[in-house]
Amino acid sequence: MEKLQITLEAYNKIHPDNRGVWKTERWDLPDWKEKRERYMGKRTMLYKLNGATCLLIEGISFDIIDNQTKTA
Repeated sequence: MEKLQITLEAYNKIHPDNRGVWKTERWDLPDWKEKRERYMGKRTMLYKLNGATCLLIEGISFDIIDNQTKTA
């Protein structure tokens, strides 16, 4: 999947139940210490893709862009 681009305005219009900020520590994962910075404090959103609901993470699977740089 190509990285999704979304404006901050569009992100903020997503229902609060379907967006948020990653706050959960995952010390149960053996390599969490190395991965932690990629997730903690990043915005997240639920996204429907091919009938499945996926968790997208800012900087990994989507980027927030300003309205001027949004491409068609």
